[in-house]
Amino acid sequence: MEFTHRLHLTTRILVTFLALAVPGTGTAVAADAPHTTLPIQPPGMVAYERTMVEWAYGLFTEAGLILPAVRISFHTDAEPCEGNMGTLRHGDDGTRVLRVCADHDKPTVRDRWRRKTLVHELAHAWEQTSLDDATRGNFADLRGLGNWNDRSGPWHERATEHAAEVVTWALLDFSSGFAALPDHGCDQFRQAYRALTGDAPLNGLTNSCS
Repeated sequence: MEFTHRLHLTTRILVTFLALAVPGTGTAVAADAPHTTLPIQPPGMVAYERTMVEWAYGLFTEAGLILPAVRISFHTDAEPCEGNMGTLRHGDDGTRVLRVCADHDKPTVRDRWRRKTLVHELAHAWEQTSLDDATRGNFADLRGLGNWNDRSGPWHERATEHAAEVVTWALLDFSSGFAALPDHGCDQFRQAYRALTGDAPLNGLTNSCS
């Protein structure tokens, strides 16, 4: 399946670094949010993976969501991702380490899984560095959740996962389901994204929500 890679002109021009995004107008972006210029061609990344990273960063740039420094790697087995489709962890050098392990025998399915996983994990990187406590609390209340990231509870009861999925829905330029979350109606997702960013979704495809 072909995907439209809607990148900013700066992303098309710069070969090694992605230009900084302009912050959104919403109050959810903290004053100390990092303004980091990010490498988009890490060593060892093949052309297909670089294209995917450029596509994902282009979505965040277009939405005005600033990302911290992230090191990204792609894997063909789930072990580096602790059995998950993807993970985001803190690196020893202060960067965040993002691993994508989503895989499938069918190339088109693998492509979709990896793209969605990449955007989801980048959404975690964004919310970790761009949201203040008040915004987190308001978002959790809006979604009817009692905790932000209590790993002792189920995945779908963590507000951080709701935030990452809502941002993923808002940015993705291809259809993907979000039924793993309760309250995944389009109006609810729009309201939730605005609570996080103060803005309307970049894409927010209606065939990805109910």
